[in-house]
Amino acid sequence: MSRSKKARSGADHRRITVRPDRTTLIHLLVLSAAGFCLYVRTLWSSFVADDNAEILTDRLIRSFDNIPTFFAHSVWYFLGGQGDRYYRPLKLLAYSTEYHLFRFQSFFWHFTNILANIAVIIAIYLLVRDLASRELGFWAALWFAFHSIHVEAVAWLAGGNDLFCGLALVLACWFYHRARSGASPILFQSFAVSLFFCALMFKEPALSFPFLLLAYDFFYRRDSVREMLRAWQRYLPYFAAAGVYLALRWHALGGFAPDNPKNIVTPKEQFLTVPVLLAQYVWKALLPVNLHFWYAFEPIRAFGWKPLAAILLALALIASLFWLRRVQPVLSFALAWFLLFLVPVLDIPKLGENVFTERYLYIPSVGFCIFAAWAWLGLLKLASSPLARRAAYAGLTAVFALYCAVIFGRLPVWADDLHLALKTADESPTAKNIAQVGYIYYQQGRLEDSLRYSQRAVMIDPRLPWAHNNIGSAYLDLHRYDQALPEIQKAIELQPDFAPYRTGLANLYKTTGQWGRAIEACQSGLAIDPNDHALLTLLAFALWHNGQREQSLDASRRAIQAEPDRLDAYINLATDLFQLGQPDGAIGQLLAGLEANPEGEEAYLVHYQLGAIYNEKGFPQLAAKEFRRTAELKPGFNPASFSKGASRSSPVAADPVGAHGP
Repeated sequence: MSRSKKARSGADHRRITVRPDRTTLIHLLVLSAAGFCLYVRTLWSSFVADDNAEILTDRLIRSFDNIPTFFAHSVWYFLGGQGDRYYRPLKLLAYSTEYHLFRFQSFFWHFTNILANIAVIIAIYLLVRDLASRELGFWAALWFAFHSIHVEAVAWLAGGNDLFCGLALVLACWFYHRARSGASPILFQSFAVSLFFCALMFKEPALSFPFLLLAYDFFYRRDSVREMLRAWQRYLPYFAAAGVYLALRWHALGGFAPDNPKNIVTPKEQFLTVPVLLAQYVWKALLPVNLHFWYAFEPIRAFGWKPLAAILLALALIASLFWLRRVQPVLSFALAWFLLFLVPVLDIPKLGENVFTERYLYIPSVGFCIFAAWAWLGLLKLASSPLARRAAYAGLTAVFALYCAVIFGRLPVWADDLHLALKTADESPTAKNIAQVGYIYYQQGRLEDSLRYSQRAVMIDPRLPWAHNNIGSAYLDLHRYDQALPEIQKAIELQPDFAPYRTGLANLYKTTGQWGRAIEACQSGLAIDPNDHALLTLLAFALWHNGQREQSLDASRRAIQAEPDRLDAYINLATDLFQLGQPDGAIGQLLAGLEANPEGEEAYLVHYQLGAIYNEKGFPQLAAKEFRRTAELKPGFNPASFSKGASRSSPVAADPVGAHGP
């Protein structure tokens, strides 16, 4: 095919000389405003779901000294998790950077997500503008901004890796296109390879990118296979980068990724289910309504009309790739983008328990939005009369209004854990989702509500251990000890290798003054996880009341070693040392705690302890200074309420609290 014929069919590869002008600036302002206004409500949302573990409890992200650990281990390494299938070091580095900038102010974390989404929108504009036209670039980017399938990725902080991965991929493709169009090829190829590697370090679907470049050359530029084979050196850096990533991933995970035992399917089920899963993604891209956080997954086990229709759809999409290559290469490339970035999320055994997830469409939807924008512009061209154009704009307004209604209706669900859990349990009433509501109610102190939901979960699935633990914990706090004990024991029986359930048992024995049994429960849990901070703190507490003072001190020191920035163990150790007549040692421990975590939740209590000890030692000025600091950190703090509830001697003891959740 001649170069002129390629240009007439929509794939003009002349040197790019687009310069910023007023129209471009207006486009960028409109796109940025849309991206901000649609998601501004998320600024007042909290940390939800996985954010609580990945951000709030991952102490590795709190120090840049741990950056090598991010690249050497899996995402959930900080929990000691086994069988992790996620290697995303740049995600952890982003978390660490945000922590150092914002600490735990969720407003700024969400603002970062909004900015990242706006950056993706602008990158799409730049890419499609250069691939086709500025007009198509604007409408494709605007469609992407309004598409309601993106709510989960933008509103959920844990979805931020989709945003950053998507940004790196779109920019990498843009630089590759510019390099192939004659603009500083070496420089732009270097940018593209670097961005591709960054995308890999954010999320696994980026592995499709080298194949996307092959699709770009074949479907968009319409190079022949022979031409592409002769230019194999062009692709080598990308496959080399993928090789480096795979080597790092293999080292961190001990393999590419373990299969999820909950998603094991036979080859026949895989063959029948994958097309149906693809069809589900296509449908959600076309009509992004009835969005859920959790979609129940059931593999297709027998051939029927649904897998048949899905297989026919998949074949039609593949056939369309080659037909569009001849008539509309931009659309052929857009379809290739959509399909190629869906391939990794169709590997069912490698996915998490939630097989179909809306955020998995964030990156593939770039291709869909190019299609939608092209269809809109084609419809506008066909509308020759003013009435027809008004009707076309009315239709577009209706589509965008639907998207806005879905986005604005969905955002409050992501406001906090309780809203998300209640909505998820309502949409997908599985035992796990209902038990999650019970757990959140327990955290909020709504014990009767916690019991109600946790008991519902047990009725659906009697073998769900943490639902039993929720019930036992609620009964314990309600002082219904006879009912609490069998529930906690049932949780341990169902999951004997999970140390935190022994925390609930030790708490029960501590509350009822059965110190020997509390010690035994702690030791059985520590045999599973020797560094469990809650169990070590409880053990120290029980040993002290059992008269084993030296062993108690040792357990408190082990708790500090396990989690050096947790202040409760410092407080308890200082209390012990003070009662043993070692006030200077107590002061040393409290100061060490403040040095380790000066902004900790219990820092006010540390300052109060210091003030009380300085007062006992006859240093009223130092004591007054510490009491003032206590009042600054905890206005309205009433020391008497703590002294009354403390089981040890003054100044104040921090009562250890065990984990009650999953």
